[in-house]
Amino acid sequence: MQSKLPFIRMIFQSTLFLVFAFAALVFLQLATMQTGAYVSGFEGLIILEGITPIAVSNLWYKSQVMWIYLMPYGVFVMIFTLVAWQRRYPTEIPMWVQLLQSWTYVVLLLTVFFMPLWEILNQRGIYYALNWLHIDMLLQFAFGIFMWLILLTRVLHISILFSTSLIIPPSKTIIPKQIMIQLPFLWYIPLLILIGIIYLLSNFIIPEAYMYFLGGMVFILLVNTGLISRYSVIVK
Repeated sequence: MQSKLPFIRMIFQSTLFLVFAFAALVFLQLATMQTGAYVSGFEGLIILEGITPIAVSNLWYKSQVMWIYLMPYGVFVMIFTLVAWQRRYPTEIPMWVQLLQSWTYVVLLLTVFFMPLWEILNQRGIYYALNWLHIDMLLQFAFGIFMWLILLTRVLHISILFSTSLIIPPSKTIIPKQIMIQLPFLWYIPLLILIGIIYLLSNFIIPEAYMYFLGGMVFILLVNTGLISRYSVIVK
């Protein structure tokens, strides 16, 4: 029974900080949009539709669009640069800090580099700012694809971050099977719980934007599954 306790603790901690990172993302977006609305003299409403922050108004000015839709993206980029530092095994950083940084990195990686292309294609979010700047649609698509390419260069960093959160046996040697057994507790069960929470809070339907976001998260975790399973180097 005791041998199961570390995995139960792993599920609890990993889920807690994944949900926290996602919730912080939503409320930070809402807060920055509200700040942008205040600074720009926006006379409409900034509300949560389910768990999606939206701006509603019959009258828009360019400065309002920039503050409400471009400023939050800039804030996310700045925070991403702060959390994108690398850890290597062994580390004395508390586990909760490791998991918080790792999941914050994941959600911001998707927000900054993965979501812009969807928003451009669906004319949401950052598309409004780019459109009001009179940027040609072809250049907007090029921007979205360029951000995807940057995502692909950074996505493997996820394995490095989470590798320090694995349960390492006293012998300090670990085989791929021992790592693969831990990944459901570290990644996939927490992700399923997050999907369930989003489903419940969105009135039993997952918005298209979050479907794309969660699909991206599944993709990058699957890509990293094969990589982290070969990380014998992290315990040497």
